[in-house]
Amino acid sequence: MNIMKRLALIALALALATPLVASAQSCDETEQLIRRAMPAEVGNVDVMRRLLAPQVAPAQLSDAFNPAAAARLVGDTLAPGCCDEFRGGDPNYRCIYSSAQGSGLRINLTRGSVIYTNRDRSADKHATTIPAAATIDLARRAVEAFGVPSSELGAPAFRYLKATTVNTDPREPGAESFKAEGHVRFQRFVDGTPVAFSRLHVAVDARGQIARMHVRWPDFAIARGLDASQTLTRDDVLRSIYDEVLPAARCGSLSKIVSQIVYADTSLLGDSHASEEREGESDDAAARGYAPALMVSLVPVEQAEDSGVPQMPVQNLVFPLLRIADQ
Repeated sequence: MNIMKRLALIALALALATPLVASAQSCDETEQLIRRAMPAEVGNVDVMRRLLAPQVAPAQLSDAFNPAAAARLVGDTLAPGCCDEFRGGDPNYRCIYSSAQGSGLRINLTRGSVIYTNRDRSADKHATTIPAAATIDLARRAVEAFGVPSSELGAPAFRYLKATTVNTDPREPGAESFKAEGHVRFQRFVDGTPVAFSRLHVAVDARGQIARMHVRWPDFAIARGLDASQTLTRDDVLRSIYDEVLPAARCGSLSKIVSQIVYADTSLLGDSHASEEREGESDDAAARGYAPALMVSLVPVEQAEDSGVPQMPVQNLVFPLLRIADQ
């Protein structure tokens, strides 16, 4: 077992078992949750054949991204640091643009990563009255300006970020909460199938300006050499999930398990599974390519607010649906 696999298992064990299970004993309840969550398409050769031939947007992020267009959209004056001159279509382009006021645009097209932060807009919180529809419209325009393929966007998820101010004057103590920013998130889909660990987040301040934007959208291509004849059986996939989840999850610690077929970077599928924690290692996903995989989300039992027991996060693991050699 490699080091990263051991670390992923330790993280999962700490999140789901208090105390840890003493041995890899079977838990019928957890096994049933895993089996019930398994999509019917797992193990279906025809489904895998279709997933290996998706309709992919012709212009990916590295083709369409332009730092000047991004800077215009966010309304900021940004100058490049010590980096090569930008050339459109270069998937290896990396650079940091910044302003004297502390704004930054960090670009790593190899990883499909573009991060914009405006320090003043992020720090200066005021109550916002900008409606959701206007915030989503701005987010969509930002997505287009940053070069993200619009055909890969799922439905926008919107929420307000609430801020709380506390009056430190002992004569008039109290706190005030207000809606400070509008946040929009998009999930990524390629030909209708989600892409694991790709994400896009836009934060809009009370003045209707973009305070932050985080794009994680590596160029998409199916990995070379994959064929539907490599399809794993349902039993193969179940066995790999059992081997990783059952030793770490204490019986009764999970409220539900949700599974869905996704595309995942093949570097995360060379061993029996990968977790969201490992996603940060991934570099140059487009060079390796993507493959169909199963994302398994482990949802812990919700703890009462006054229980004193910390609420554990949802754990997302991905498992291969095809026999893929270690990368």
